[in-house]
Amino acid sequence: MKISILVIVLLVVGALSACSVFAYLTLREKTRDTGKLTPYSKIVGTEITLVRPMVLVTLNGKGVYRRHPHTLVEISAQRAEWETPVTTLPIGARLRIEQALHLKSGASGVTSSLLLGRVTVPSTQQEIAFEYQWGQQRENLLVPASGRYWTFPLALWNNEAITEKFVFD
Repeated sequence: MKISILVIVLLVVGALSACSVFAYLTLREKTRDTGKLTPYSKIVGTEITLVRPMVLVTLNGKGVYRRHPHTLVEISAQRAEWETPVTTLPIGARLRIEQALHLKSGASGVTSSLLLGRVTVPSTQQEIAFEYQWGQQRENLLVPASGRYWTFPLALWNNEAITEKFVFD
């Protein structure tokens, strides 16, 4: 009798442990370094120059992707109530892009493209780390065989958007 209870307890604990490990592996955020892939490889590890003024904002003390508490937004963009402007970066400001990542949410399966970098604020000479979302994953629902691909809209350092589509395995 005692052995059968012990076996049942061990089986239940084992099953719960297996379910917990499975849930963690499935639902955790997955990060992929994309810095060596085109078009990211053209800017990662370099300094870029702004061709449009941008606003550096704080997002309630937490970045959108929890990497840095600051992000860059277009001056003309409508800001949300949780975005607090820190400073305006003028045309010609230099930014250093240090890393490019794809972040995949385990819960929703949505993948986001994120650039991480640093900027020296011209007025204070203070260096601030930032994150910037660049790139959109798309899927042609009318032609499912075409699969998912990425597009890269007008970036803060470009005068023209990239028209090419990119597929990352």
